[in-house]
Amino acid sequence: MKLLLILPSIFFLFTGCALKNQTISLTTRAPRYSMGKITHTPITITTEDLRPKPDVGYVQNILGMKIARILLDEPLKEILHKSLDNALTAQGYLVTENPLNTLHLNIALNECYTQYDERVFRKKAIANLDLMVTSLNSQNQVIFTKKIHTQGKASPFLWFSTKTVQKAINQALDQALLMLLQEENLFKEN
Repeated sequence: MKLLLILPSIFFLFTGCALKNQTISLTTRAPRYSMGKITHTPITITTEDLRPKPDVGYVQNILGMKIARILLDEPLKEILHKSLDNALTAQGYLVTENPLNTLHLNIALNECYTQYDERVFRKKAIANLDLMVTSLNSQNQVIFTKKIHTQGKASPFLWFSTKTVQKAINQALDQALLMLLQEENLFKEN
């Protein structure tokens, strides 16, 4: 009889309390970087998610075993699209859905996943973000292409949680937006 009481508590201890998938929401900040002259050039933005799975991380128990997936409450390509729209609008660009006579910005999301580094006294969540950026002129000729890789890092207070993952991904996304806006040749035609 005692064994029946002890087994569930041991199971709970080793699996942790998160047995179902967890969701987080991302809040990006438009970078405070000026691209120089403000042109009211119309731009269309296309984002696509090429990741094999929608996961952005995992919840682990005290033994380090993966016990639940961490997902976003909104598709990452939509978050990326909104963030780019806000950032480019703040720079003076006119973001439009009409593809005629506009510059085109294509963003392909290749990776967004968080791993844990659990060294003693150096615990941190590391979010890796990979984007492939391509800009095209109004004749659909490539004028710029670049792979952007950023990392966001967040240290937990005592143990890893979804908030630690959320903080690391937000940091990686903000860095990627800043790198993109700092690129001088993004919309420059030769």
